[in-house]
Order: sequence, then C-alpha cells, then structure tokens
Amino acid sequence: SEVSPNVLLAFIAGNSVEYIEAVNDAELGILLTNRLREYTGDQTLPKPDRILKSTWLTDKFFRGAYSSLGLLSRFDDFTVLSEPLPSTSIHRLLFAGEATTPAERTEARDENSSHTSKKFEVVIIGGGMAGMSAAEHLIRNGLKNIAIFEAKERLGGRILTDYSFAENAAIELGAQWIHGATVANNIYNLANIQGLIKDEKCTTLKGTFLLKGGKVVDDEFIESLKKEFGKINCEKANFSNVEQCFNQQFVKISSKFAESEKEVLSAAFNVFKLSRMGFDGSELNSVLAGVEPYTYMPCDLDTIEGNDKFIELLKQNISDEQIYLNHEVVNIAWDENEVILTVKHKNLTKFVIAEYVICTIPLGVLKNQSSLLFTPQLPPRKLKAITNLNAGKVVKVFLYFNKPFWTRNQLNLLILGVSDDEYEQGYKEWIHRVAFFRESEVSPNVLLAFIAGNSVEYIEAVNDAELGILLTNRLREYTGDQTLPKPDRILKSTWLTDKFFRGAYSSLGLLSRFDDFTVLSEPLPSTSIHRLLFAGEATTPAGYGTMHGARESGIREANRLIWQMYNEVSSN
Repeated sequence: SEVSPNVLLAFIAGNSVEYIEAVNDAELGILLTNRLREYTGDQTLPKPDRILKSTWLTDKFFRGAYSSLGLLSRFDDFTVLSEPLPSTSIHRLLFAGEATTPAERTEARDENSSHTSKKFEVVIIGGGMAGMSAAEHLIRNGLKNIAIFEAKERLGGRILTDYSFAENAAIELGAQWIHGATVANNIYNLANIQGLIKDEKCTTLKGTFLLKGGKVVDDEFIESLKKEFGKINCEKANFSNVEQCFNQQFVKISSKFAESEKEVLSAAFNVFKLSRMGFDGSELNSVLAGVEPYTYMPCDLDTIEGNDKFIELLKQNISDEQIYLNHEVVNIAWDENEVILTVKHKNLTKFVIAEYVICTIPLGVLKNQSSLLFTPQLPPRKLKAITNLNAGKVVKVFLYFNKPFWTRNQLNLLILGVSDDEYEQGYKEWIHRVAFFRESEVSPNVLLAFIAGNSVEYIEAVNDAELGILLTNRLREYTGDQTLPKPDRILKSTWLTDKFFRGAYSSLGLLSRFDDFTVLSEPLPSTSIHRLLFAGEATTPAGYGTMHGARESGIREANRLIWQMYNEVSSN
C-alpha cells in the first residue's frame, strides 16, 4: 500500500469474485497466506492480523465494479447508454456514469485493470520511417484525427542513433547509409533539402586487404578480382540458392588464375560472399537465387548528422498528442466496417477503434506472431509471403579505443581475407565470419564490425568483455601485431533478439516468389473498402531493406488511403 506500511493489496478479477466476497475473513487469510508461502518458499510467513475486502458484486446497489466491452459489444454501446429519453422531444430522463463515457470512462479505476476506448479516423502502427512518413503525408493532406502507436519508448523503428557512446558522435545502430546518390531516391532528396549530405563527390570506399600474419594484398589485384566477381549472374541458370550459384560460377573464374594466386583468390571470394551476406542479412544457402526485384542505385552515403534527424524532420508536422509511445498493439481485429486494436500500455489494456489502420509491424514480428496479431487470421496468400521472406540477421559491433591504433581517414576499411576452412568454420563459430572493420566517419576512436548470418543471435547475447577479446584477437591475427589494444568499450545492436523487431531487414528466402513483397503490401479486405493497409521496407519490392523503401511504402499507403477517402466522399 502507498498509504500504509502495514498493508498489502491483492487484486483479483473474474468469475471467482462472487465466492471471494462471500468467504469469511479467516479462511481468506489462510488461503492467501498459503499462496504467498508457496511462491516465496518461506513457510514461516505470518497470516494477516486483519482483512478488509470490497464487495461491489454482491452489493445490491452496485452489482459490479466498472464496465467493459463484452463479447457482443459494439463500439457505440457506451454512447447508446448515454442517450436521453424521450429521444424525439424534450429530454426528461438523462443518463450519466462511467459506463456512458466511451473515451474517459475509466479515469477513476485501478491502473492495473483499466480498459479505455478511443476512436480515430486513422491509426498507424509503428513510428519508424514508414509510419512517420505515412502520418506526415496524411496530415499535410488535411487529415487530423490520426494516431501513431509505437511499442518502443522512442520513435524511429530501425533507425536508432546513439550519441552517448562516442562523445556525442552519431553512432548508427540501425539504418546507416542512404543507398543511392540519385534523385530517384526519396531519402537522398530529403537529405539534400535539409543539408544532411556532404557537398562532395561520392566515391566507393576502398580498404586494405589482409591475409593472416599481416600480409597485405596488392590493391590492383583485389580490384581485378572484384570485377570478376561482379560478373557472377544467378539469373540465367537454375540454382537452388545463392551459395550454390556463387560456388559453381567461382569454379570457372578460378580456372583463369595461376596456382600461386589461388590462396588470395579464394580468400577474396569468401569475402565477396560475406559481403553479399551483409546485403541479404542471411546465410547464402538460405537466399533464393534468380531474378531480384530490388533496384540498385549507385553509391552509398552517410549523413552529416544522425539519421534520427529524418524522424525529427517528419515529426515537426505531427503533434505530441498524436503519438503514443510504449503502446504495444497485441491484436488487430479487422472487418469491412472498422478495425479494433487491443493495445497494451504499462499495466493497462486499451481498445482503440479506427476507421483505417496502416500496419508497419516489422517482418520479423509478423513471422513470429501473425497468428496472434490478427483477427481474423490473414489470408493464406499473405501468410505464405510472410513465411517465404527472410528477416535479416545482422549485428553491428562498435569498438571504442581511447587511443586508436590507426590514423584517422587512412584505415578506412580493413578487409580480412577468409580462407575456405575458415568460411566453413563460420557455420559453427561466429568469429570466422568477421571480415570487415570499418573506420567510423563520425568518431576518430571507433571501428565498426559488421556481421551477418545465423551467428548473430549468439553475438547479441555474448557479454561485451568476451566480445572485445575475440574481436581483438581477430585483429591481432590478421595484422600480425600481438600488441594491439583491446577496445575500451563496446556498443552493439540487438535487432534479432528485440521482441519488437526480431530481425534487421528483409530479403528473399529460399521459397520466395518475385511478388512476395507486393503480396505483403496488399490491403484488406481485398474486395471492399480497404480498412487494414500494410507498409514498411518489406512491402517495397524495389527498395526492400532500405530507408527509401520504407519511406516510399508509407507515402504509398497514405496516398492509397487519401484516394479511397476521396472516392468514398464522391460516391456519396
């Protein structure tokens, strides 16, 4: 109790309440004490000296505590109860009470059991790039009764910029690059308008290629190998997966080189495969080979400031009252008339009614929880698309050195040539999958290790001390310098184990069809007015896995909704 140091409160709900109200205090005290003893393991806990209980259910002047939605309830039942009588003349009989107030009827109730109901024209599930782009676009086009429900304590989704790790430098734990320096990229355009891109020519990042023991491989030879690997094409033959495609075509490439070059050739090829794993976020033997719907754009760019500035920019047109943080949507009940959301906030469960919903829940969550999230269940066609696509496994590990062992802007990218044996060992031991250390562009003290594949779950769980030792040993092994210092601190992403993401970005799985991303974007119901719409990077065939794909999808669904509303008004 907050008002007495001698009091505990037990709060119980459901059909058992009638019995509890009727049982005598002595029996109630014994039962509750035994419950405490059972769970604490302390059989000496004392019985309470006295008991006080509520009797709202059996009190004939109340017959219950507070109201809530029953199985047959309609959203307007609370409003109907408030309607005065007679309805067609001077009202003589009027009705009040918490059960007559849909939105505020629970203000005076216990925080642990409140069920509030609110109604919005549009609810957007998720405050990442897709959700914020959709909300901002709708608001700019005149819609006001909009709400964003975000499960996390922050906006941004898989854009997560940390300023505490490296002296206020913008460390990107999530989306880092603008993929494509072209006006065909909406994020690139937005960044230019806001002055978030350096005024310089975009160049491909080159680095030092090392074999174990500090052996530096000639840059020109590595560049020639890159050109050979760039010719690999998985579209013209029937390959079961990308790994098989790459390996078979490597046999032809290998025949062009001398035996003395084979060690470097194999090491560079394995690095090429690990780089592709970073793109897909998956083991290559689990990625479909063939035609990809993704549209490649030249050049990857960092922003001058953090990528969270994109979210802050979009938020400028959205009021704080329209954003609900720490609000997890646990069920989406949809039909042709409306969508009812069950939302958890702290210890409260709320029911939110919307005419339309734009769902931006990440693919990884859909793969894990779609059977619980939607009522009725999603159509088989959409469920199959969710199953087919991969939710990427990627981890970023940032290493901070008080005294860096490199000179700023000279290390750039350190590439570790991975032997065939190491590549195979990587299936069991994650450290053999570490092939890239990139110098941070925002801090002179930070290196970034980028790792993808099935080992990510382990890396996210391992403690920083062990992680630091293993990565330091990796650097020492390849540089040949056994005196290299351990990092002074570590920061890593946890997208795979975070229950609100369950993965990084999407890619084609082994059973994927070319149109799975499109199927995932299809609104519901499919044959009438669309009430439930879908956005997010995994719904954008040409831009999956990117910020511009996420933004494009949010605007796409906002426009779909605007056009549908216009048609509804016109038809009436």
